Amino acid sequence: MASSRLPPTSALKAFVVTAQSGSFTQAARDLNLTQSAISQAVRGLEADLGTALFVRDVGRVALTPAGEAYRDAIAPALDAIALATAQARQAAPASLSIGCVRSLLNNWLLARLPGFSSQSPMLDISMQTLGRDVRSLGGCDVVIILASKQAPPKGALWLHDETLIPVAAPGLNENERTSPDPALIGQNWALWRDPKISQRARGPAIQLRETSAQLAAARAGQGMALLPDLVCYDDLSAGRLMRLSPKSVSRDRAFYIMQAPSGGRAVTDFVAWLQAQVAACAKPMFGAIT
Repeated sequence: MASSRLPPTSALKAFVVTAQSGSFTQAARDLNLTQSAISQAVRGLEADLGTALFVRDVGRVALTPAGEAYRDAIAPALDAIALATAQARQAAPASLSIGCVRSLLNNWLLARLPGFSSQSPMLDISMQTLGRDVRSLGGCDVVIILASKQAPPKGALWLHDETLIPVAAPGLNENERTSPDPALIGQNWALWRDPKISQRARGPAIQLRETSAQLAAARAGQGMALLPDLVCYDDLSAGRLMRLSPKSVSRDRAFYIMQAPSGGRAVTDFVAWLQAQVAACAKPMFGAIT
């Protein structure tokens, strides 16, 4: 009965690549090894098989009849192994943990995430909301944070500036356009410099710190809010909110991406997808009501 002991895969690969190139030197380049390592692997394989696989000449090698037969049998097998390995790696369950500031996660990212999931159906995605002033991954593979544009975290990738725009529910907007004291929501109005609104305002009617709460109050018709354009993008697009002025307020903060160095392809694909989604929203942010 023939021995079932197989030669090392590295030796088989060295043999096949040498047979294809006709040179130990070229095979060494192709496999990123030294010429002596390739030559030694092939000699070891020949000793194991008990037959010469190559005829050596100066600067080149040629297959013996036994070498040709062995190459014809081995090369397809190595290709099949490489293909099966790649397919197994693609099919292996993978995971991606994402952290995102609460307002952007709830009002913008979650609605788009199924589009990314459909591109990576084998990816197990977990989400978590982040508070203010986060400057680390906190165990996530990738996080989307708000940080100062003057001093973003080291290695952070810029995503989108935090630009505030004035919005209100359509019904409230029609009534408040003629009101001498429109109701204002939140703390951001101290940054506003448009006299058409600020001179008529009586000050914040509802003190809300969280951006998501300010957005919900504006959507419910409780007043006018000054909110990040990306956070209220979908509400503007759907007509749940209307923009009150073409003016905006640019803050000294921006949304940034932080990613784990060892995140792999899942992180790379998500970051590229996220950047494309933001770019698609970078068109002029809807017409203003004047």
